[in-house]
Amino acid sequence: MNPGDDHSSLVVGHCWVEGPSVLESAYLHNVLIPAVPVPFDAQGKIDASAQERYARWMAQQPIEGVAVWAHTGRGLRLAETERAMVLECWRNSVPAPRLVIAAAGGSPGMADPSQVILSARSMARHQALALGGDAVLVHPPTALRDRPDRDTLVLDYHATIAEVGLPLILFYLYEEAGGVRYGTETLSRLLERPEVVGIKVATLDSVITFEDLASLIEAVAPGKVLLPRQERSSQTGNHGTTPPYRGGSCPREGHGKGKLIRILFSVDFGEFRG
Repeated sequence: MNPGDDHSSLVVGHCWVEGPSVLESAYLHNVLIPAVPVPFDAQGKIDASAQERYARWMAQQPIEGVAVWAHTGRGLRLAETERAMVLECWRNSVPAPRLVIAAAGGSPGMADPSQVILSARSMARHQALALGGDAVLVHPPTALRDRPDRDTLVLDYHATIAEVGLPLILFYLYEEAGGVRYGTETLSRLLERPEVVGIKVATLDSVITFEDLASLIEAVAPGKVLLPRQERSSQTGNHGTTPPYRGGSCPREGHGKGKLIRILFSVDFGEFRG
């Protein structure tokens, strides 16, 4: 894994998720929701045929859904038409009750806070919601992180995306990969929002940060789920899943997903091309 890449899966713990839309009363136990990549051809365009075959193959795997437009899928770098193609493909291949979680954030290159916030809301409303997404994974607002009024803007950013009406999954990403180091007070207020069902955490090798976040969630929002990123397994030498933290309940490990994970995060796409 290269620094800055976030080839990851959301591993959801044993809990009742309370929130709006499809995730309300959803009982999720030890499920795998891969953040899926997008195949491109030699001309730099999405390889639609490979994309469709990949989605059909993935639909046959032991997953409970997929996350599209995340860092793995370079969602903020895709054009709207490309994002639509990707989500529609996955929605067709992974129908309900399995989940399609769509990431949303401000367009790269924007600096004005109001533009960043409105761009993120538009992506959540006019694409994630309109195209059939079940929840929104909120990209950290990188453009806002060095501003003196960052904390206020971060709260406004998430509140505006929440207006769309889908459940939200926060994303705590280490700064070297474009994340924002949310302060304790800011993160507490975000976790307390009723729309928020959990938080995806990617702290790279900072175990202390991860444990601090787990403790914070247990203290201020014990009903919310901590979704760890995919980490490298020292036991197998491949990528293995780290267990979620939620109310002291961690899922059992070793469910035969090693081959699936190895394929997911060492994707060649050659076998999916005609």
